[in-house]
Amino acid sequence: MSFPKQTIARIGFALSAMGALAWLLWPRSTGFSLEPEPLFTFLTALAVWGFTEFKTSEEFVRAVPSTGNDIARTRELAAYHRFQLRHILHDQDLGAGIEPRYLSEAGMLLHEMETGAFFFHNSSAQTLLDSFKQSLSAFVCYFSLHSTPERYGSVTLQHVIPYRTKISEAVPQRHYNEIEESNRLASLAWGDFDALVGWLRENVVEAFDVPLEQVWRAKPDIYSDE
Repeated sequence: MSFPKQTIARIGFALSAMGALAWLLWPRSTGFSLEPEPLFTFLTALAVWGFTEFKTSEEFVRAVPSTGNDIARTRELAAYHRFQLRHILHDQDLGAGIEPRYLSEAGMLLHEMETGAFFFHNSSAQTLLDSFKQSLSAFVCYFSLHSTPERYGSVTLQHVIPYRTKISEAVPQRHYNEIEESNRLASLAWGDFDALVGWLRENVVEAFDVPLEQVWRAKPDIYSDE
């Protein structure tokens, strides 16, 4: 909520006008008389107070309703914030590997943003989305380049360290550097994403009237048992 500057100004000018009126009407030993100084002060304060009343007060500014597109996109991102992107960008240490489906999901969302299929009509929301798009792109491109999906026992994981290298216990330092950079880029993307969803929660409240549902763009991994 913004600070009500205009309302405070209106109250201040009103009090100034009343103070000037009290000065003008204050009894004097010589009897009642309209002296020029308090009269001028009162008329000036009264005029300024009157002008402040012409502008609409902050409390009565009508909010522009969100479009259907913005409501739908807000629900999608809020669900990602709770489920898939929270897992890959925030909760998971990428050094332990991650199911390839999560990286595919992030990549598909990024593709829609880059091609203009995923957007907001609201300019403030779009600005935040553009910042998130850049940081998500940096993460997806880097992690995709420096990792591969490989079988680790009964599961398939997107991992920076190849399976044969990992079991040999002779892991080059560059792999640890790549894991550290992947985690760093994921944290940066999460920061932008968290800021975006936080803004949407405050400004597109109608999108949260019903519970969120987890929806996948990416199909189940071909290596999974689903």
